[in-house]
Amino acid sequence: MHEALCRPTDTTLDVLHVERRAADHSANMGSSDCLAGVCAEEASLIEDDPGLDQRTPAEVTARPTPIGPQDALWAVFLEALNEAKLPTDDLLEGNHRFYALAQGEVIGFGGYYRDGQEVLLRSIVVASERRRAGNGRRIVAALLDRAREDGGKRAWLLTTSAQPFFEQLGFVATHRDAAPHAISNTCEFSTLCPASAVLMCLSLA
Repeated sequence: MHEALCRPTDTTLDVLHVERRAADHSANMGSSDCLAGVCAEEASLIEDDPGLDQRTPAEVTARPTPIGPQDALWAVFLEALNEAKLPTDDLLEGNHRFYALAQGEVIGFGGYYRDGQEVLLRSIVVASERRRAGNGRRIVAALLDRAREDGGKRAWLLTTSAQPFFEQLGFVATHRDAAPHAISNTCEFSTLCPASAVLMCLSLA
């Protein structure tokens, strides 16, 4: 999937609509409503078949919208990460970018850390009602799209149980010693993810 950057008018309309629903949606995105994508996944991520494309019209036109601590959706994002047992301690450290994929209601979240040309995908969660429709794939593709536009040349991730899912998206398992300093020096690599997590890499060239 390749998605263009949002036009300002579209982004504004989407964010205004989503923020009005953020408080209500927060109550509906508990542990059973989340799908974690990097470092501490649930089995349902692996079941999110990249070949599936059972999208609703809203999902087809949904765009990744940048989010930060100043946005209403940030609290929903944090709750989703906490329920999915994904790291949150370092979200505001370094050159991180986070996005909500939404069109009226949240489909999921994801982000990445960039250092030079190296990118570390992280914090991928999909709302339960949007699973098994290819949305895990769509979030990853949107993040890779943004990372390329941001100057990234290689994407990395750490996974404990979703290696088959990411292999279908083109990622290749790599020895942890092969990680460049830009990646191995991150908190997620060095302390937040277990040593048993598999390191995977994808060229963005």
